Amino acid sequence: RGVSNLTHMKSWKRRETFVRLARVTDLIHSCYERALTIDELSAAAHWSRFHMMREFKAVYGISPYEYLQRRRTQAAARLLCSTELSVAEIAERTGFHERSTLVRRLRRSRGLGARALRMLGPEGARIQPA
Repeated sequence: RGVSNLTHMKSWKRRETFVRLARVTDLIHSCYERALTIDELSAAAHWSRFHMMREFKAVYGISPYEYLQRRRTQAAARLLCSTELSVAEIAERTGFHERSTLVRRLRRSRGLGARALRMLGPEGARIQPA
C-alpha cells in the first residue's frame, strides 16, 4: 500500500500523514516489548485515537494492534532461532504475556510451532508469514 494510494489527499497532506504514521511505527518498533496503548500511539501522531486508527488502517491495511503483534512475532521468531532462551522467556521479552499466545501467533503466521522454528535454525526466522 502506502501513502501514495491516498489519492484523495493533496501531496502536502500525504507527506504529513506519512510523517505522523512514521512516528507511530517507530514507536512500535522501538517499544514492542512493553504494552502500548492506542492513546500512546495517537499521541505520537498528534491525532485523536480514532483518526490515527483510521489513517493507519488506510495506509497499512491492518490495525495498529495487528502491526504490533506482527512485530512481536518477528522478534520472537528471530530469538527462537538464534538463542537458547525458553519459549516463556522469549514471550516475556517480546511483549507476549502468555507463552501460549506466542505459540499461537507463530503457528498462525509462520505455519510452524516454536520447536519446529528452533530446529530450523537461522533460516527459520526468515520464513515469510503465511
